[in-house]
Amino acid sequence: MVQSIVRRVFSQKAQKSYSAEPRQAAQNTLSGAPLPPPGKPMPDFTAVFGELHEILDPYAAMLDIKKDDQSEFYVDTRHIQKNQRPLFFAAVQLKKSYVSFHLMPIYMKPELLASISPELRSHMQGKSCFNFSTVEPTLLDELAALTKAGFASYEEQGFVT
Repeated sequence: MVQSIVRRVFSQKAQKSYSAEPRQAAQNTLSGAPLPPPGKPMPDFTAVFGELHEILDPYAAMLDIKKDDQSEFYVDTRHIQKNQRPLFFAAVQLKKSYVSFHLMPIYMKPELLASISPELRSHMQGKSCFNFSTVEPTLLDELAALTKAGFASYEEQGFVT
């Protein structure tokens, strides 16, 4: 009985025709972000990446730079946690559809977000990430102030010196 069911299932699968054509809405395999249609150029986010990178630059000397290249700037503190790993501070990552700015102090101390504008909050994804696709000077100034407050919070807690 079981063998006949197994044979039937396998024969039904063999009869199905599988298309070798690519999916109509292709997606990036890493981030899941939709890719632009063929022939359409990828957006250039280098200016956005550069502006967000500049927000973290003043803190880089006091932190441990894990990665600094054209698509990612990642900094940890030198504070070692119980799991024997350094405490993350912030990162800027160039993605397909936007540039992400991750700021861990606001995850650890959400009250830092109490004074941010609704416009900056609209760029938030999750608890500690902001996504940008254009340079918006007023929002970037506000993000720089939030980063400064986050660094001060880490100093108060003894995570950076």
